[in-house]
Amino acid sequence: AATNGGLTPANKPTANNTLGLDIDANDVGYIATIQLGTPPQDFKILMDSGSADFWVGSENCQAAPGGGSCGNHTFLGPNSSGSFAQSNQPFNVTYGSGAVLDVLCQDNVGIAGLQLNAHTFGVTSEETVQFSSDTVAFDGLMGLAQSTLSNERVPTPVDALASNGLIALAITSFKISRLADQLNDGEVTFGGLDSSKFDANTLVTIPNVSKLGFWEGAMDAITVSGQDSGVTGRTAILDTGTTLIIAPAADTQAV
Repeated sequence: AATNGGLTPANKPTANNTLGLDIDANDVGYIATIQLGTPPQDFKILMDSGSADFWVGSENCQAAPGGGSCGNHTFLGPNSSGSFAQSNQPFNVTYGSGAVLDVLCQDNVGIAGLQLNAHTFGVTSEETVQFSSDTVAFDGLMGLAQSTLSNERVPTPVDALASNGLIALAITSFKISRLADQLNDGEVTFGGLDSSKFDANTLVTIPNVSKLGFWEGAMDAITVSGQDSGVTGRTAILDTGTTLIIAPAADTQAV
């Protein structure tokens, strides 16, 4: 792939409980492949630490507004999976860019060799163009924030893996690879850290200050080229699902 779109495949990771992160276009997003259903199908999933809902397109998904198909993607439903069970419980999720309308379902989920049977998540009945377009490189989205943030009001895959004793901690860790570096070594690890990806002597730990379920840290100050901007007492959400830095207008002007 190149800067004009497409996926650059990740190298195969060597750590346990780890998926490679393909690079979407010029570092637009980070995509991992998981397995859903019976028989298992591969789904390309955007890994998003800034939300807590997991969904893929349903077999009857419609683009919104106006109808039409949800693009050249892989879909999930009773025709493709013998273990698929759909509920009548609807929900919707609105993101900074794009929205989906879903119903909850249960099906088998395989993540880096870890198996969640009859896990509850969403299948979309409607997707806006940010998700339904043929140019979108992923089939669904996995929110990796804490379950308390979920619109679906169900455990995230990470929390479910931890509660089932399949991973030690209800966390994920990321090694983000840049397209320009041409290393293609991005990965997401479930339940811990891949010690081969960092120098332990440089590891810095900060408290999570979020009251809602984000991964959020306090910011003591913001400096620009060594100069103090005067912005203090803020917090920041760590969000792998966006390319944007969003801040209040006054703080943006100060920076």
